[in-house]
Amino acid sequence: MAKKGRIRRRILLYLALVIISFLILMPVIWTFITSIKTQEDVITSPVRYIPRPVTWENYKNILISFKPGVLRTTAGSAGGVTHVDFARSFFNSVIVGVASSVLGVVIACLAAYGLSRYDFKGKTLVGFILILTQLIPGIVYIFPIYLTYVKLNMLNNNMGLVIVYMSFILPFSIWMLRGYFNSVPRELEEAAMIDGCSSLGIAFKIVFPLSKPAIIAIWMIAVVTAWKDFLYALILNKKNPTLAIGIYKLIDPAGAHISWPGLSAMVIMVMLPVILLFLVTQKYYVKGMTAGGIKM
Repeated sequence: MAKKGRIRRRILLYLALVIISFLILMPVIWTFITSIKTQEDVITSPVRYIPRPVTWENYKNILISFKPGVLRTTAGSAGGVTHVDFARSFFNSVIVGVASSVLGVVIACLAAYGLSRYDFKGKTLVGFILILTQLIPGIVYIFPIYLTYVKLNMLNNNMGLVIVYMSFILPFSIWMLRGYFNSVPRELEEAAMIDGCSSLGIAFKIVFPLSKPAIIAIWMIAVVTAWKDFLYALILNKKNPTLAIGIYKLIDPAGAHISWPGLSAMVIMVMLPVILLFLVTQKYYVKGMTAGGIKM
């Protein structure tokens, strides 16, 4: 009886997981189905759940923008009202995402190592401030940052976005990495010191390699933070649009000239790099996020 009870509970658990997974994935599935429809098929009533006919034209229109000499993609609004340079938006997002994540992770590693291994006055206060910054909504900073960028002539500049995203991810990154570094055995560092290794040598040759799961997890979060941001990209860098702004430009405020298949195809193309990146780094991400809070 006990064995049958365990089997029933396991079946119910798996059934619940399947239902929850379906509810989470349903918007993505529907977006993909819409992306392979024609505009006429989308607006047909009643709703067609299976596209007739299936078309990949929307994806072709997006990918063609990567060809040399092609400046715009026609995956925009119906009737050619709006066009978006997908390739330019894609490369802007890649530049901003890679630069902010790499610089942020490097600075976070060095700062977290200092907090983990050295004692100094105000160390507890620094940790408190790091946590406190996470309680303030990001939108609160937009006005002072905008005024600062106007005075420094840094609007419509990818470097401006890199600095903003890097500053957003640093407090959380430092706090998580500090916890992970605390779990690295000190005996390894003491042995390296006896062999004449410097503090930086210990950090780069022992602590950082052993903390690879946490570092990759933090890097992944930093990339996604930059990749998905809309508000700061719209206000600070409108003339060099990222992918989030590219999608926004496809939306007609009046709702009269929206190509839903083209818009859906672009959404899928924006999601793909993040999904692939997560699949590649999944084991490091889970291990890094769970182990980072073990020992503070």
